[in-house]
Amino acid sequence: MTSTPTLSQIFETMRTDLGAVRDAQDTLETAQRTYATLTDRTRHSSDEAHEVALRDYLPPLRDAEEHAVRVTAAAVRNTRGILKAIGHDRIWIDPNESTVAAQREPLIRQIVERNDLPSLRDELRAAIIGEDRPSLYVFATLLPARLAAAPGPLDAGQPEIEEARGEIRGMLAQVRQTLRDKSFDSTKERAGEILAKTTTVSLAAMARKRQAERQADIQSGRKVAWPT
Repeated sequence: MTSTPTLSQIFETMRTDLGAVRDAQDTLETAQRTYATLTDRTRHSSDEAHEVALRDYLPPLRDAEEHAVRVTAAAVRNTRGILKAIGHDRIWIDPNESTVAAQREPLIRQIVERNDLPSLRDELRAAIIGEDRPSLYVFATLLPARLAAAPGPLDAGQPEIEEARGEIRGMLAQVRQTLRDKSFDSTKERAGEILAKTTTVSLAAMARKRQAERQADIQSGRKVAWPT
């Protein structure tokens, strides 16, 4: 997904992916049951006939496994792209508050750039106590860059500066939680459902191959089986 998707596009992509993963899971489970039934040793009169069945009935199971791996990989790529596009820690204020925030931004920018960290701590605390959402939004936007800047020559080695830095970080976490954009919560919940389902299906699709590889390694002497 190369551009920011719309909400309807997100819903459609997730609906399609979840449906495809579920269909792949059904196909895989059917193929696994069929293979297990057709290759059951009791159905064959000799070891040779059993080996032929194991070989001849394997392709449909392998096709179902490979299809499941492709489908789950595509769903994971799409879901991660959606999560990246909508962001994990976005903050939001309503349009009226945004207008006020835009008006205050130049003044708050000067405060952030010109004042020391203890003063900024006090300014941020006052905005939190006053539940001043527009100012909190601007502070949350501008303060991270100030905190990331190296201390000035007069600030280095002053414990109160580092103490204020830590307090501001803690308060910013509180502000981000207060202003957290909740509009995509259901989307994130569905994304978690898709990722959990893809993990289940992809592990099931690769289980036989991994077991065969482990057995081949043991037989070749490259690995020793742990005692059971």
